[in-house]
Amino acid sequence: MSIFLEVALGLASLSVVLLVVCLIPALFLIKRQLDILVQQSEQLKGKLEILVNDSNELVRNVNTMVSRVNCQLNTSGEVVDTVKTWTDRTGHIVDAVGSIIEPPIFSAAEKINLLRRGVVTFLQVLFRPKSN
Repeated sequence: MSIFLEVALGLASLSVVLLVVCLIPALFLIKRQLDILVQQSEQLKGKLEILVNDSNELVRNVNTMVSRVNCQLNTSGEVVDTVKTWTDRTGHIVDAVGSIIEPPIFSAAEKINLLRRGVVTFLQVLFRPKSN
């Protein structure tokens, strides 16, 4: 039984040595990969900081532009209201002038038409050949 224990102990020692021999290169490989990952993370962090700063500046510019557009829209609304008021006033003036001017013009046109009919009838009667 002591030989069996010695073999078992030898195999256990051998397995520990093999485990250590396999683990040491694996741990070095993992450390190297982690170093590469940390370096890339730092590079990404620097690029992301630039992107965040640019994004913040873009948002500020958009906010400024929106404020200007709102001011211009308010001004445009005031101009539209003023134009509408003047258009309404002009419409009232045109209606008033039309109600003042239209009756005399229509009356004069009617009188001219009557005069023309009278002249035409007079000339027809004057120049109609007599049937005697």
